[in-house]
Amino acid sequence: MATITKTPSKTWKAAIRKRGWPATIKTFRTKRDAEDWARRTEDEMVRGVYIDRADANRMLLKTAIDRYLRDISSTKKPSTASAGSISFLPAGCLHPPFCPMVGPNLVERLRPCQMVGPFTYST
Repeated sequence: MATITKTPSKTWKAAIRKRGWPATIKTFRTKRDAEDWARRTEDEMVRGVYIDRADANRMLLKTAIDRYLRDISSTKKPSTASAGSISFLPAGCLHPPFCPMVGPNLVERLRPCQMVGPFTYST
């Protein structure tokens, strides 16, 4: 069961503590939002499909790409490594989107930046 409390700053904090799952806490502007989120999250936990997205919500896309290039791409063969196609993106293309914000609109916005790089893609 979720605990919903009002904070001194007039926001609502929903806390879920369920055995076998990490404690999950999130703050909302309205009590209704807190209750809805708590209900959805508890339901996901019961069904076994809950994914803790707290780290992803704080991670910038540029940080995720840099980490991928450092940890994953460096272990691949040069013919399959993706460092060449990612590393030349101009800094302005990866301004500050957080990882959960990545979607079709952002990918569409990045496409012209890729075409400016050392090579262009032929379709």
